[in-house]
Amino acid sequence: QDQRAAQGNVNQKRRIIMEHKDITNPEMEDMREQISALKQMLANEEIINDRILRSATSSRISTIQRKGILSIAIGILGAPYCAFVFYQLGLSWYFIGATIAMLIFCASCTAVMHNRVKSNTASTGSLLECAKQIKKLKKEYRDWFKIAIPMIIVWFGWCAAEMIMKTPDAAYAIGLVGGMLIGGIFGGFLGYRMHRKVVDTCDEILISLGEADD
Repeated sequence: QDQRAAQGNVNQKRRIIMEHKDITNPEMEDMREQISALKQMLANEEIINDRILRSATSSRISTIQRKGILSIAIGILGAPYCAFVFYQLGLSWYFIGATIAMLIFCASCTAVMHNRVKSNTASTGSLLECAKQIKKLKKEYRDWFKIAIPMIIVWFGWCAAEMIMKTPDAAYAIGLVGGMLIGGIFGGFLGYRMHRKVVDTCDEILISLGEADD
């Protein structure tokens, strides 16, 4: 009799457990579905954010590359134009050759700097690699002043000396030098604006990628 009572208690406990499972399983299944849906939603949001970030970065890189192409075009087209103008002014072939070499050198350096930055890296490649490329470009643009400013000072001094020596009329020579100085200041201002635009765009890219530096 005691054995039958014990068996009855076991059966009752089993029924209670089965009933509990019947109640719990649907709730657990619903919870699992909610968790799965939440994970999928977060994954989709991460994918969307990544696409937005890559698209914005690619757009900014395109802006940088357009500025680079413009600078290269100015250097290449400016070489024959300056050669023609300085030839008409009677300046020496040494100075004309040095001017052409300077413009080609500047255009080549700009092409090399910008060629290292690949827009497709931001679209499909590693964003970390993209940030490294942008950091390098920004550093090179900052360091460029160390080369460009002394080179321009030497070029301007040489140009002014040649104009004064080659022009018999002192007043006319001073006018040429003054005009060249005004043109140089205006051109320098435009060049500096382009330079700042590239550096500022680099900063925007690095901030968006969480790689900002001072």
